[in-house]
Amino acid sequence: MNLFHEEEDGGRQGPLPSLARVATAIENQRKACKNTLLFDNGDFLQGTPLADFLAESAARKPDFLHPAIAAMNLVGYDAITLGNHDFAFGGDFLRKVLRKAHFSVSSANLSMERPERIRPSILLNREFSDRDGRNHLVRIGVIGLLPPQTPCWDRSLQSFMSVRDMAEAVGEEVSALRFEGLMRSSFSPIAASIPAITGAEWKTAQPLWPLCRASMR
Repeated sequence: MNLFHEEEDGGRQGPLPSLARVATAIENQRKACKNTLLFDNGDFLQGTPLADFLAESAARKPDFLHPAIAAMNLVGYDAITLGNHDFAFGGDFLRKVLRKAHFSVSSANLSMERPERIRPSILLNREFSDRDGRNHLVRIGVIGLLPPQTPCWDRSLQSFMSVRDMAEAVGEEVSALRFEGLMRSSFSPIAASIPAITGAEWKTAQPLWPLCRASMR
């Protein structure tokens, strides 16, 4: 949850990226390309002292708007998925924070009581222009995924959530999106958003790519 690019010591510009810097890059890309979509692959609620402070104070404010969510609303995200660190402060905190989000949230392989805004998959309807300036309705399926190891990394999470195999979840959601009419459109991409995967975890994710490619035929 790096919102600003300033260091605590003297307010000097730090070396780490931040949402403030990313927002500038996003604005420049939108100027360069008319047809754009913006996604986030999670881990936006935890990781800084400010994040810890906000998690402690949020419980005392019934109408709490998290600064990270406020900033992401302002930047204009189309959809996001969740990372394992977004559960660090518990399920109630996550649900409370997401109520103020203006964007859709997908996590296909997550099982959690009363997920509210968290959906297995999302069908976005967007109007894009071709090279001749003609507008077309494009339907885009978005499938967000959580590392299956999440409840193992933090065993306190097992009390309110579980995470199943990614490839199995993607297969089901591709079928669900097809049922909603996605595959009847002239353009039908499936976007699989996967939080950082390295080492042995990559073996778990590999089956996703054939599934996504097959769904676009």
